[in-house]
Amino acid sequence: MKTNSKGKIARNWLLGSQSLNQHLRSLSSKGFWSQVFKEYISYQFDSVFKPSYFGTICWTPFLFEFNEAVKETSHFKNKFLTALCDCKLYQIPHLPDRPRIIFFHETKETLVNPTSSNPKYKRALHTHFHLEGSDKIPDVHYLNMLIQAKVRPGFDRLKRRDTALHKAIVIQDWIRDFHADYNLKDFCSNRYRQDGDLVIDYKNSDLG
Repeated sequence: MKTNSKGKIARNWLLGSQSLNQHLRSLSSKGFWSQVFKEYISYQFDSVFKPSYFGTICWTPFLFEFNEAVKETSHFKNKFLTALCDCKLYQIPHLPDRPRIIFFHETKETLVNPTSSNPKYKRALHTHFHLEGSDKIPDVHYLNMLIQAKVRPGFDRLKRRDTALHKAIVIQDWIRDFHADYNLKDFCSNRYRQDGDLVIDYKNSDLG
């Protein structure tokens, strides 16, 4: 498989984590990266933390580069944690005194000019996140209201008005049977594209 520099960095980080065991190293040496990714994510949800909420972020204007999604996600995470913890950016608690979050950036064929008579599609990025529960989050309804009231205002990529067909952010209760492997499909289908083997946002995710 053709490997770019970002892919090498991500893989070196993954394999260098003290949380990973020899089994993952053995799989990687044989080129079984889909299995490595699957078991690494399973390890997060089985041994590091159990998510309570699953979110989807649809960025507008659309994002087409992985590093753009990482930048916007960093901004989202900072706004969310300062709102949740009711604090300044520099006061955000360190783990484990705040909930963990893991972010994934996926690509999908997207209609980028819906009002044109000559429709054009491009692969645009959207973001999923798996969020740990917290005594600061009584339920999914509170979480959704917090994001709508404290995170979206002033956030350029999330300011487009919601419609019946398009919502900037959708929050759900996390269901293991549906969400634990949710992001594996994009990893497997896009691993041969440029940056397709990244998928997981290593910079912004609270990985164990």
